[in-house]
Amino acid sequence: MKPTTPTSINEDVLEFCKEINPESEPCFVKVSPWEGSEYQDCFPNVERYIKSFGGELQQGWTIWEIPNKFIEAEFHAVWIDGKGNFVDITQKPDREKQILFLPDSKREIKKEPINNIRKVLQDTAEFRTMKILGKKDLN
Repeated sequence: MKPTTPTSINEDVLEFCKEINPESEPCFVKVSPWEGSEYQDCFPNVERYIKSFGGELQQGWTIWEIPNKFIEAEFHAVWIDGKGNFVDITQKPDREKQILFLPDSKREIKKEPINNIRKVLQDTAEFRTMKILGKKDLN
């Protein structure tokens, strides 16, 4: 099993997002990979994109889930176009067409990576291990 973009903003997802940032609402964001982007390098990707095309950077969290079992938030950056729309310009490994994104402008970006936030919904040894080790796939 591999976490993927939630298909809806259900009660579990909303509760999880409120725990991370109670001042923001999750929203679906279109993925439109820029050919100049590098996989898992969203902040530099967006910064380079802004230099070429303008716009702004919005930091926040990509929300992933295994429905009814596990939810994970990964710190992420998306591009804001001239009309205020969020667009994810970073390539995705599974060619996701959209992501669920929770804006978070208060988190301070530092040189070191920001750990993912995980929540187990189904208490099994596999999902506890996934939470502790950050394992992305249970195959």
